[in-house]
Amino acid sequence: MLRSIQLRMAEVLSHLVSADQISALSKYIFLRQLLNDLGIVEVLDVGANAGQFATALRHIGFRGAITSFEPIPEVFDAIRTKMARDANWSGHNLAVGDNEAVLELNVMASSVYSSFNSPVDGQDGRNRIVRTCRVPVIRLDRFLDQRDLGRTLLKVDTQGYEMQVFRGLGDRLATLRAVMCEVSVNALYDATPSMNQVVNFLSERAFKPAFFSPVGGRADDLSAREFDYICTRQQSAV
Repeated sequence: MLRSIQLRMAEVLSHLVSADQISALSKYIFLRQLLNDLGIVEVLDVGANAGQFATALRHIGFRGAITSFEPIPEVFDAIRTKMARDANWSGHNLAVGDNEAVLELNVMASSVYSSFNSPVDGQDGRNRIVRTCRVPVIRLDRFLDQRDLGRTLLKVDTQGYEMQVFRGLGDRLATLRAVMCEVSVNALYDATPSMNQVVNFLSERAFKPAFFSPVGGRADDLSAREFDYICTRQQSAV
């Protein structure tokens, strides 16, 4: 009976929304569960853009601390305006990586695609370099110092620069409670690690897969370009 209802719902919904739109909705439903069930008290929002992810967290009921990192000055201004209305949301006009430096960031036609890497998929002109911007880069392990990360979710959306962010946490990466990042199947940038490389890297640090959701549109053959990947740190048996 339940399966019949599910199939009927699938038939009706297929005329209204795409499977990827339903997956995106499911992602936020799962995030709400994760935040509640794992007792997350802080989210590190690396690659915040204009604060879309932080705003979504507030919409699904998360009231804990959010710390956003966004390197493009004019884009960070949009976050600054939103943070002024939220006492538990702070931010820094910085990039995050594995070396403290000042680097050239490629600013794309659509700022959400901005990256230290060069694009190989133009995304219909949206992923096109319009200028470069010199930005300061910090390592999270030094920036966070001795902060307890045992109830922290790290979200990373850095357009192919995710592994550098992870390495910049050093040994402290393995103390996070959960990680959410983009993993690439059909790369949008050069020198981008594959989905398997990122998943295996995190698996070696005791993070277990929890959720995949396709993002970034699809190729002509319907293959996914990228997935949002959520994983949680395996807890030691008592």
